[in-house]
Amino acid sequence: MSAKSTRSGPRHPRRAWPSPSVAVLLFAAGASAQGLTWSTLMGGDRRDAAYAVAVDAQGLVTVAGRSESTQWPYGPLNGANADVFVARLDPSQTGRAQLVWCTMLDGGGVDMAFDLAMTPDGSRVTVVGLTTSPSLPVTANAFQPTRRGLVDGFVMQLDGGGGAITYLSYLGGDGNDWVNAVELVPGYSSSRFVLAGITDSQSFPTTTGAFDTSFNGATDMFVSVLDIAQPPANQLAASTFLGGGGYEGVPFDLSTIINLTIGDVAIDFDGMNGSILVTGRTGSTAVSPFPTTPGAFRTSYAGGQHADMFVSRFNFTLDRLLYSTYLGGTGDDAAMKLAVHAGDVCIAGFTWSPGTSFPTTTGAPSRTLGGTTDGVVAVLRTAGMGPADLRYSTLVGGPAGDWLFTLLVEDSGVITAAGLSMGGFSGTPGALQPSHQPPADTWLARIDPRGNGNADVHYVSFLGGAGGSEEWAIGLAQNGDGLMTVTGITDSPTFPTTPGALQPNSNGALEAFVATLDLLPANARRYGTSTPGCRGPVWLQVNSNPAPGNAAFEVLGNGAPRSMPGAMVLGLAPPIPLPGLPVLNASLLVTPALVLPAVSDAHGAWRMPLALPASLPPGPSVYLQWVWMEPASCTLGPLSASHALGF
Repeated sequence: MSAKSTRSGPRHPRRAWPSPSVAVLLFAAGASAQGLTWSTLMGGDRRDAAYAVAVDAQGLVTVAGRSESTQWPYGPLNGANADVFVARLDPSQTGRAQLVWCTMLDGGGVDMAFDLAMTPDGSRVTVVGLTTSPSLPVTANAFQPTRRGLVDGFVMQLDGGGGAITYLSYLGGDGNDWVNAVELVPGYSSSRFVLAGITDSQSFPTTTGAFDTSFNGATDMFVSVLDIAQPPANQLAASTFLGGGGYEGVPFDLSTIINLTIGDVAIDFDGMNGSILVTGRTGSTAVSPFPTTPGAFRTSYAGGQHADMFVSRFNFTLDRLLYSTYLGGTGDDAAMKLAVHAGDVCIAGFTWSPGTSFPTTTGAPSRTLGGTTDGVVAVLRTAGMGPADLRYSTLVGGPAGDWLFTLLVEDSGVITAAGLSMGGFSGTPGALQPSHQPPADTWLARIDPRGNGNADVHYVSFLGGAGGSEEWAIGLAQNGDGLMTVTGITDSPTFPTTPGALQPNSNGALEAFVATLDLLPANARRYGTSTPGCRGPVWLQVNSNPAPGNAAFEVLGNGAPRSMPGAMVLGLAPPIPLPGLPVLNASLLVTPALVLPAVSDAHGAWRMPLALPASLPPGPSVYLQWVWMEPASCTLGPLSASHALGF
């Protein structure tokens, strides 16, 4: 079998998750957009799904997943089982011209992509997943050129310019193995990356001196560092098992694919001088416990007959476990994704733990399980201070069932998470879709982990089609200017598409989606685009609907030069027509009526309270923009500026 590139102009161990009937949908939006502005389906005649998405500096969207279709409109495929697809789309084009390239991977068996990592310029795309195929078209420099077990993981790297495969290798032992997470290591020209996944192979490859070189039982998580610039024998720089005697993740079962994606990996160069963070789900009890460290938030299992989340931190050579903890209540809990902010670990997942048994923090918006399942957003310090390590934790959801499968974190520390919701509650004022359409929709929530009760919830919206359909959000990416791109699966024949879409109508029973949204409430409007500086675009958000009389209203910024002075320019007239008035390399979009000083923090974020008077007239009547000094070392100019906001 072969790889082909085309160019153009839970079932859970103890519970069954909702089972969607699902096609591929992609969205993007221009920088001046409000809500959802571009939507296209992308799928064939059968079941197709997308699991991961990334957006490069040019705004091109790259998505990866699987196709079971026998008729795939975007290139040749095997069609007998499931093939991997990786596609790049250009939202600025229309129709077929939106497809930049699409690469298919098949090896005669089942092939699925679960995660991708991409260089900021999009020049290299690394994709990971699982395969049952005996004949993947591995490259000459593959670390592992043959399949060793019934199911192996795979690691593939593509040239972003045209989608050609430049590296492809199996990764596994004599049992079942799959790779569900990948992160590029900065400073290695995209050749070195950290992988995480699940294995039941006693012979999964580990390295001498690693933290744990022996399989622990049931399934273990593994963490590996691979450097494909080295000769094959030297590519595995570090590799370790992580687990106890129970199931880490879930047993292998192709009938419940979403469960195979439980767990994630991230790299922290900010807070701990370079370390690797891992999260997931463990059923390892006191009989054969999951490894924890002294002073961790919780060193004993809480999940009874079910499972807990876990969070672990390794050094970069994977020979020392720096921190490791259980996190959970008396029911089933699972952490799906993590991100790092200021050394803290931000987690998205879900819990079945009843009542108040899942640990939450004072001031959280919700501390009691509201339905059969709630989403979870948590922030963990990993400082070895016991209970004080849990900096923030809240349940998120309504009276039915809600799951969070993915997240990202902004410079300001605000977390955006997305997943699946059965509804029973309303979105925030001005949400894109304020209520769900039964039985289940994608939902997105922006949570500010400050412990201010309901004020922590900045934005909640559903996204889906009508007519008894389901939408699952599985992957999430942040565009440079603060827009959010979400990918997942839908079985809706009425999922919204827009004029000029690559594929306006569904071709099959199950298709994937990727959507770019502007998560501003209805009373706020974005104008123009950012004038990037050395760090890239500067962008603005708000904490609530800017309604007259909202005394708690705040404007939040991200992407500014770190610890540098700047200013908020406030005006009463509509923004200057693009590209605005050039001032020291920045486009000034707002005619100044008032200029207020501001200083960004060590992460390039800032906040400014802006109490809105009750007499504020309806419609945009106040306009603002942020302008920042750049460091002396910046060659792009002395200033950078955000887009403008009006409310």
